[in-house]
Amino acid sequence: ALCEPPPPPPPLPPLETALAPVASEQPLPLARRLARVAFYALRAAYLWLVFSPLLLSSPLAFWQKRFPQLEEVWWSWCIATLERTGALAIKLAQWASSRPDLFSSRVCGRLQHLQDHTQPHSLEATEAALDAAFGPGWRSVLRIAPHPVGSGCIAQVHRGELLRDGEWGPVAVKVLHPQVGRYIRADGALLRLVCGGLQRLPRVRWLNPGGMSEEF
Repeated sequence: ALCEPPPPPPPLPPLETALAPVASEQPLPLARRLARVAFYALRAAYLWLVFSPLLLSSPLAFWQKRFPQLEEVWWSWCIATLERTGALAIKLAQWASSRPDLFSSRVCGRLQHLQDHTQPHSLEATEAALDAAFGPGWRSVLRIAPHPVGSGCIAQVHRGELLRDGEWGPVAVKVLHPQVGRYIRADGALLRLVCGGLQRLPRVRWLNPGGMSEEF
């Protein structure tokens, strides 16, 4: 007989909690603090390598009349980069798409795609997450569709069937993307660092980037 699966691990905190200052967390051992700093540094280097070519080529996004094909290529590249770099980048793009007071209607329209469509993770990653939460025995009581019905920046949803009292009934299975919490914490810390630096510049201080990062 199949044993009852262990209770699932506690869910990740909401995004705003995950972005809370690192100082509010419990003190970590020195080795873990050094590992965290190293991970943040590697993450910052990766984001710089990914976004710097995009930023340098950004004038192509506004040459609609002269080079319409290059504009389409640049925006496709931009959307793919945002999807690949993680939840916080997608959230920032979603926020920007809803702020026509700060960005042009063309930019908001391009980023609107990320409101409803983000890149899903693989079925293997979904099964690995279920294995970690319930052990391999979940397969005898739960069936999941191989393709998700929807994918957000933090998790995706599969149709499924759960065995209850000898009968299969429909359920929705929501699974976090791999390593999403770790990357949100790292990107949130880097975002606060960048916005804190921008806050010191007189020309952008009126935008209150530090306050916007904390509110976000």
